[in-house]
Amino acid sequence: MSIRVHSITTRTPTEEELRKISPRAKPEFISYVLMMAMSASTAWIAGKLGHWLGAWISPDVAKYGQLIGWAAAAGLLLVLLWTLIRFEHKQRRLAAKDLEKRTIEDIHVQDARVIEIRQISSNDQPILAFDIDDNRILLLYGPWVRHWSVYGAPNSAGDEGDETFNGLLAPHSFPSDAFIVTRFPHSGEVTRIRVEGAYLAPGVEVDAMKPEYELRPSQILEGTLDDIASVLARNFARC
Repeated sequence: MSIRVHSITTRTPTEEELRKISPRAKPEFISYVLMMAMSASTAWIAGKLGHWLGAWISPDVAKYGQLIGWAAAAGLLLVLLWTLIRFEHKQRRLAAKDLEKRTIEDIHVQDARVIEIRQISSNDQPILAFDIDDNRILLLYGPWVRHWSVYGAPNSAGDEGDETFNGLLAPHSFPSDAFIVTRFPHSGEVTRIRVEGAYLAPGVEVDAMKPEYELRPSQILEGTLDDIASVLARNFARC
């Protein structure tokens, strides 16, 4: 019977690793610009729709319908802005802490067990949960999980690795039963995954991820995969 085990070593990040985390500590103005542009187009459409619906009753109602459409779009914009600002501020604060502490972790994992977590939303991002030790779960979350550069693999446009989760052939196929995750501990930003074992296909998909859960790229949580829904709710559900 294999014994799952993990160990964590720390070191000072290289200049290249610091360059990867540095932008995370700065405001992402492009996100705000895109949101404002989308909100403006949404407001225009909502106003037109309100005017069209009101015109079925009378010209005066059409004017009120247009105003209601604009007001609804403005309300939606405020909600989205509040959500983005709160989330981005939290991410910037964690990244800034990583820059201040200048510590990076290498998480060594052996004999891992892994499942894929399915999201109950349209934001379909890859989520892997590893049972790495007694009552310890390693979460890996985000599109980067399937990006070739994280594994030090060559950039290939082929589909040779379609049968693996990350789309890469050995020796870069992931998940695997042994690997090293290099990450910043506060933000959870992952700079590298070094595959050291055989490919390990994820177990059954579990519907445990809810839209309001805000995951970092990597996190270590207390719990077991058999109770993953409760583990996520305990750590991420908003009170």
